Amino acid sequence: RECDMPEGVFSLLFSSGYDIGQALVKHPAIKAVGFTGSRRGGRALMDKAAARPEPIPVYTEMSSVNPTFILPSAIKERGDAIAAGLHASVTGGVGQFCTKPGLVFLPKDADEFVSSFNRSIEKTAPSPLLTGGIRSSYVAGNQKRAAEVGKVVANEEADLPGFSVNPSAFETSAVEFLNTPDLNDEIFGPTTLLIRSNEHEELLSIARSLEGQLTASIHGTEEDMKEYADLIAILETKV
Repeated sequence: RECDMPEGVFSLLFSSGYDIGQALVKHPAIKAVGFTGSRRGGRALMDKAAARPEPIPVYTEMSSVNPTFILPSAIKERGDAIAAGLHASVTGGVGQFCTKPGLVFLPKDADEFVSSFNRSIEKTAPSPLLTGGIRSSYVAGNQKRAAEVGKVVANEEADLPGFSVNPSAFETSAVEFLNTPDLNDEIFGPTTLLIRSNEHEELLSIARSLEGQLTASIHGTEEDMKEYADLIAILETKV
């Protein structure tokens, strides 16, 4: 209004499903689409856009797990600070930021770091997610991952009000991660997966197996950056 622009330049439409979004994508007046959200939702829009008599581009950001590699020297030098920062990143905005670190790679002897992080997770009060659908997906994702890895830090979800959930953390080995493709899946909400490995080649194999990401991070010293230059080079192709 301040710029004297016509009505309809900006519109906000609410929908509990995909119908409105798909109808907009199919409309001949629409020439391109931007989308941020779940892979299922993004795929639904991409399929409709491709099926149009005049196909249009769809620019999507879907299900980034933002891998974070924490090297032994970083844990020795500033482990407490990194654990606190990781907790803040996993739980900030109830884990609903697109850059939330969903995969965290650690050395095998990082027991103190993991214990500190897990204690912070256990002490974090439940908070509400944006919608009931997101909450249902979060709970289902946690249950599936618990069955896959068997090592979980989480409080019971029962009897929480509204869309509230507790944060959670899971832990597995690099070998199990490589052998279980579903562990790459995003769980939207305040949760992350800790993966332990001391093998340089194992970390390289994991990095190569990752899909495209919004972000990827490495915590280490200047010497680490030289030693792990090959890991950095792989991650640069993923973001």
